[in-house]
Amino acid sequence: MEHISSYRLLRLCRLWLVGLLVLLGHITWATAPGKAPTRLPAPMALGLGDRVFDDLNRNGIQDTGEPGIANLPIRIYLNGIERGTTTTDANGTFSFTNANVQGGLLPNTVYELRILGSDFPDGRSITPRQQGSDNTADSDAQLIGGNAVVYAVTSANDTPTNSYDFGFAAGNPDLAISKVADTPQVSYGSNASFTIQINNIGQGTATNVVVRDTLDPGFVYVSSTPTATVNGNILTWNLGNVAPGSVTSLSVTATAQADGVLFNAAGVSTTDSEDFTRNNSTRACISVPIVLCPDEAYIAQIPAEFTNVEWFKDGGTTPIATGNSFTIVEAGSYRFTTTTNFQCPAGGCCPIVVEDGIIPDLAIAPATPAICIGETISLTATGCTSGTIAWSTGETTASIQVAPTTTSTYSVTCTSTQRGVCTASASTTVTVNQIPELALTSATICAGESATLTASTGFASYTFSAGATQIGSTNQAIVSTAGTYTVTATTAEGCTTVATGTVIVNPIPELALTSATICAGESATLTASTGFASYTFSAGATQIGTSNQAIVSTAGTYTVTATTAEGCTTVATGTVIVNPIPELALTSATICAGESATLTASTGFASYTFSAGATQIGSTNQAIVSTAGTYTVTATTAEGCTTVATGTVIVNPIPELALTSATICAGESATLTASTGFASYTFSAGATQIGSTNQAIVSTAGTYTVTATTAEGCTTVATGILTVNPAPVAAITPTSATVCEGESVTLTASGGTSYLWSTSETTATISVTATGVYSVTVSNEQGCSDVASTTITVNPTPVLTVSSATICAGSSTTLTVGGCEGGTLVWSTGDNTASLVVAPTLTTTYSATCTFTTGCSSTTAATVTVSDAPSFTAAPIATPATCNGATANNNARITLSTLVNTERADIVAGATYAGGPAYGAPTNVSVVNGTVVFENLPNPTTAQPYTVRLFSAGGSCFIDVTVTLQPADCQCPAPKCVPVVIQKTRRR
Repeated sequence: MEHISSYRLLRLCRLWLVGLLVLLGHITWATAPGKAPTRLPAPMALGLGDRVFDDLNRNGIQDTGEPGIANLPIRIYLNGIERGTTTTDANGTFSFTNANVQGGLLPNTVYELRILGSDFPDGRSITPRQQGSDNTADSDAQLIGGNAVVYAVTSANDTPTNSYDFGFAAGNPDLAISKVADTPQVSYGSNASFTIQINNIGQGTATNVVVRDTLDPGFVYVSSTPTATVNGNILTWNLGNVAPGSVTSLSVTATAQADGVLFNAAGVSTTDSEDFTRNNSTRACISVPIVLCPDEAYIAQIPAEFTNVEWFKDGGTTPIATGNSFTIVEAGSYRFTTTTNFQCPAGGCCPIVVEDGIIPDLAIAPATPAICIGETISLTATGCTSGTIAWSTGETTASIQVAPTTTSTYSVTCTSTQRGVCTASASTTVTVNQIPELALTSATICAGESATLTASTGFASYTFSAGATQIGSTNQAIVSTAGTYTVTATTAEGCTTVATGTVIVNPIPELALTSATICAGESATLTASTGFASYTFSAGATQIGTSNQAIVSTAGTYTVTATTAEGCTTVATGTVIVNPIPELALTSATICAGESATLTASTGFASYTFSAGATQIGSTNQAIVSTAGTYTVTATTAEGCTTVATGTVIVNPIPELALTSATICAGESATLTASTGFASYTFSAGATQIGSTNQAIVSTAGTYTVTATTAEGCTTVATGILTVNPAPVAAITPTSATVCEGESVTLTASGGTSYLWSTSETTATISVTATGVYSVTVSNEQGCSDVASTTITVNPTPVLTVSSATICAGSSTTLTVGGCEGGTLVWSTGDNTASLVVAPTLTTTYSATCTFTTGCSSTTAATVTVSDAPSFTAAPIATPATCNGATANNNARITLSTLVNTERADIVAGATYAGGPAYGAPTNVSVVNGTVVFENLPNPTTAQPYTVRLFSAGGSCFIDVTVTLQPADCQCPAPKCVPVVIQKTRRR
């Protein structure tokens, strides 16, 4: 620590002494221990550089005695483009100045210092970066795309920045272990052997190397070469030191005492740090066939952290199933593929081998046993040569006696004591013949009918008693006489049984139906004989409830069907005669008020009767009426049938007539309107009728008449009066005027008692300020009016536009005034052009005045705000994407810190910001505590430059920074062997 402090002091002194270079011309000095003297040029200039050192203890810091690395090429890049190359001197020191950088160095700019991977010192790699608080002593390099990269920032004040270092150190050992099974498949109880190899593929010697091998619980250890230390199922070998490139082989033999897939895991360790530890463990496996019996299944289960599982059978390339759980129901060789939670490939390494077990030929004799109810039978199991017998009855002998009362099934199981032989089952059904129950139907019929008696089915033959005629050999017979009948039925086994049935015959009484004669429109009631349970009448007859009567109104013959209480039916008929009535009509009439009309009824009737208000002419079919209304006549036929007809009388009235009057001003006209409701109108002389309407136009004072006629020809007369008043004479002063915008003109009207201006004002005098024609309506006491107008012209003043601006300190902007075309413009600076270029050092307001030829003028102003530009001191950091197995995540990021005068930033892919988002765009990212981070950038395939634009507050100032993002190098380790748990289950 004491050396580091003094070294840092020396570096600070270098910065202090730079100020003397102008006076002294040049100066030499001693750098940190191990570095050569350095001569600095004068005067001061931009510079980037420092040292490449051999980090002997790999701690990332330049310690006492750690030498520099000479003759190492270092390249400098700007925006991804190489700008120059230099080589380290004997002390490992390097420097970039305007002399060896194309185009020279730019102030306050981020550069990339790069040592290509192909130029790394033999056997060395970069050491950890930013390991100390002293930036002048620790290593700054990071590995990007296989190259050592340092992001360096030039100063803003023409001083060199010599604090960027690269640290390299010698390589480490890297132990790789592999393990294979000498035989991929063995049978249960056989020996399996494995070979283990340990290879140091690193650059350093591994010390205190230990190998541990763990046997699957299904293995029983037999031997190992060389002999290992055995503790339970763990074998240990102490190999001592393993030199780079050396290979050591070990072997293990064990007996398979379980079936399925058995694993043997091995691992290697050393007390040294390794370059990689992902190859320090391995796993091998063998397949031990599993026996599959009928109705059994095996469930293979893969741990949940593995995904995208696909199952294959018998070497096929098309998956037969997917998912972490798979049910095996048939013999075959099964394997699976999967991926780890990092999306790297994995698999089972060894297939799951399933073989069919041996099934005993178990049977029961006799094969189809049958007995009658009450009998006993012997059942015997055959084919169970090596195992135990178990009947469903609980008995364990080869033969059993059974006497079921109903048909029953008996099963037997043979459980083998030999491995690979499956349990077998057999069953048989003992049929017990039963005697079914027999029944014979009974029947009740009407006199003259027959009935069918039916016996129960399920018998082989039937015999009926005398008087019953059997239908063939079926279970049915026909009878027509009352009495009791029997049937004898025989089963297929020869068993017989008897059943009886009864037949009853019911009598039917005599039935009659009445007839009737009626007038048209009337109805008659037909009555059937009593003594029946129900009646049904033919169509056209409406039965009264459920009685023996029905109502009819149409001539014809009707029938009734009567049913006795026992369901027997009979039919009777009746006739209805209907006398017709002629059609009757009565005429209608329309008359005027005071007239009368004669109404006439249809002829062909014996007599007529008219309603009140109608005076019948004798006993004829006519009557006289004089009042409006509806009248009826009732006519009677010779058979006494009557009918009614109606007629209507309409009496037209004469409406009342009126004609409107009017008052107008001189020179106007008026419309006189007569009452509506008439067919035509005639107006007196001096009135001009509008078409044939009820209106006429008049303009001369006087009295006018109108004669109106109704549609029936009636006329009436009405009168109206027209009065005409005198009109005023309107005037406005002044009659015209011209003013400038912003001035006003007073207009005065005369000639009447009230005024209404086109501006809606109602005083005699108004004030106006706009160009236009102004009119006034002048009215007198009689309400008559006159109109006068005047024209006012208002010349416009200039409408000026100018925009304020915000500039960065040291910049200029152009202020342009619009709206002064044709006028004279004068700025507050004395300039008289429309555009003015200004470059204030402080925020300043500028004004401009424009005068038109009409003498009107206006003034406008613009403010130019001066802002500071964004800046930063720390180098931008480009962090490559992380890996998900062999796939790079799109989560790279670029970070800029130590930002000053920076409100927000945005980013585009490429070496320039051309076409990038402007200030205020939705993609802008806010700067927080002097830092801005662009996250989730896609992983590039090659080095990708990005340009970041830094905006000051309000976006008035900005600078662009180009940062190069290197691609992430992702690759999966060797496929992992995945353990699988196999569990036996029953399918049903």
